[in-house]
Amino acid sequence: MSKFSKIAGAAAAAALVLSVGVGSAAANVTRYHEPNGDVISINTPNVAAVAGTTTTAHVTVSVEGPRPLLIANEKFLTAYGWGDTQWDGLSFANYGCWARTLYPGQSCTSTINFTPQFIGTHNESYMIATGVGTRYANFTATGLRPYRVIAPPPSAGMLAP
Repeated sequence: MSKFSKIAGAAAAAALVLSVGVGSAAANVTRYHEPNGDVISINTPNVAAVAGTTTTAHVTVSVEGPRPLLIANEKFLTAYGWGDTQWDGLSFANYGCWARTLYPGQSCTSTINFTPQFIGTHNESYMIATGVGTRYANFTATGLRPYRVIAPPPSAGMLAP
């Protein structure tokens, strides 16, 4: 086995482990490299729920760099506009970043609820207003079709004589 094929095999195994660990709620990490040296990272999950039910997910904002980051507020930006409650089935269960100052190395986490009233996938954005401007992180919200359990037809052996 060549050195290249050993490396390729190891990379494939690592990719398999990563993809198995991610699952259906894969996270999206958006990074902003600010002119002052700060790096703002926003970790947003893709969310999915059966229409009419609720699932909970977490959004994490972190900062690395020389200066603290003031987060004035946080909202959703959807196809229907921006807001902080019940936009496209999204709502904040807990504002963990609103009116917070993050110092280098710190993070904050907000909890969001998703209660879709639709079937299909919508592109959404989580947004924060900061001292260096408004920053967005994209994710998807998927409303799933409710399922029904259908009993199989009786077999010939189960019929009455």
